[in-house]
Amino acid sequence: MIKCDFLSCGTIFSYTKEFANFVCMKPHVFAIVAASIMISCFTASAAMAKAAGQNAEKQDFHVLTSLWAQYDQAYKTDMPKDQLKILEQIKKEAGGKHLPWDFYDAVKRCEQVAVQINWKERESRRTAARKEIADFDEPVVSFFDNYDERKAIFTRQSERLAKAYNPAFYHEDWRITSPVYGKALIENLRSDLEYAAWSLFLNKQLDSAEVSKTAGTRYPLQQLIEFQCITNDEADVFRAPAVSADKLQAFARKYNDKAVSLFARQALLNQRFGQLEEKDASSAEYLTFKADCEQFEKDRNTFAKTEKTLAECCTQVKQLLETLASKDINFSIKDGVLEAHLRNLDKVTVKVTKDKKTLFTKTLSNTTGSFYRTDTLRMALPDLDDDTYNVECSNGKYKSDATWNKYTLSAAYKTDRNGYWAWATDYITGEPVTG
Repeated sequence: MIKCDFLSCGTIFSYTKEFANFVCMKPHVFAIVAASIMISCFTASAAMAKAAGQNAEKQDFHVLTSLWAQYDQAYKTDMPKDQLKILEQIKKEAGGKHLPWDFYDAVKRCEQVAVQINWKERESRRTAARKEIADFDEPVVSFFDNYDERKAIFTRQSERLAKAYNPAFYHEDWRITSPVYGKALIENLRSDLEYAAWSLFLNKQLDSAEVSKTAGTRYPLQQLIEFQCITNDEADVFRAPAVSADKLQAFARKYNDKAVSLFARQALLNQRFGQLEEKDASSAEYLTFKADCEQFEKDRNTFAKTEKTLAECCTQVKQLLETLASKDINFSIKDGVLEAHLRNLDKVTVKVTKDKKTLFTKTLSNTTGSFYRTDTLRMALPDLDDDTYNVECSNGKYKSDATWNKYTLSAAYKTDRNGYWAWATDYITGEPVTG
């Protein structure tokens, strides 16, 4: 495992061999598995950038809003020395009032800005930041910042963590926000201890029994642990997807009347879509799949109150429906024959132009009319003079165009003691042209 300590975030992104195998899968298979597994580099990067001060526009959890507004202005006008001065003020006031998120955010941004001004201060600033965090003496701050000591802090400071509630850190921890159910998880955490337990569990530093004991004895946390264990089982996901499907189906049946069942149903639909892609499914099979996705959306929208947040997390099937309804045109030309590929379109208009002048146009009807599957239409392009043309295939706002180099003749020549010799040859075969 390679562990990279990002300077300004206090978080770690771990790169494993399993993840390397994961990203080397076929694109559509990757998309399906990714939908069912908590792997999200982009979410991690976004959280890191935000905590590092790369996005100073949104400060949802700051208490010292007036000072942070001043910092924002200095950041936007690229005034690093002013940023440092204001951040020092924030640290001092947040320390005095014991405001964990204001303090920690100011410490990390202060460290980063100082290093931007003078990179030689990197080590000294890092050391100073760690001391400031230790002196602040708030367990969740130390837990969030110090990857190597997270498990020890969780064990040693469990009583203090259980008495504190600092949701800003939950929202900024990519381990918590990355799972498909992240929003609902945050909404259901009641203490820093529960947050820490889940963060460790999702980073595979606590097992399911340990997290259940601390933060999994009530709905939906207990059920989310169960679901996470299914998607964490890489032996099933990577080597035996059918086993994973069986477990997901059992989970969906077990909690059939609860919104938490939607996570398993969504994962199953993602898997099924991948299987349809793999086997080059028929139009009828995609239509059946579409109907099942629509039923899922109908069921999802029936949940309300405490179940609503769980249901709102399950948006991947809605995206599948958008994919199924998507329209597309692309084409290729070979030996004067155009091959148009249409998705969910009933016709295509082919137009050949030269210097913006239309030389040829023809509309082809898609009599196959498949749903989601790509239909292929072929036609011979007109017999025009050798030249370079533009070809466009369109249907309303859906368009695709390319250059068509239409050549039938080429020239071959040689020189010898009798002079220069030239032949007209076929552009494709290279054979001399007779006559």
